[in-house]
Amino acid sequence: MEKNVYKEIVQILAKTFKLDPNLIKPQALLKDDLGLDSVDIMDAICLFEEQFKIKILQDLNSIKIPLETVDDLNKFIQEKSSEKV
Repeated sequence: MEKNVYKEIVQILAKTFKLDPNLIKPQALLKDDLGLDSVDIMDAICLFEEQFKIKILQDLNSIKIPLETVDDLNKFIQEKSSEKV
């Protein structure tokens, strides 16, 4: 499941923001490397909530690790997905 979550994150980011999927690496910074602004990130979070059937926005204030990289998103989504099982 880990790889599938990561692949889906890459697909969503690439399609939504017209990015080259080969440039979307785990360590890529959402703002600096991928060029996303805060509105783009919120849009992506809404798409991730819909795709993975989880709630992210309601937990943003309680997240201990900021969601700055693609890997941060991957880990957070996997954690939230495992909680709902």
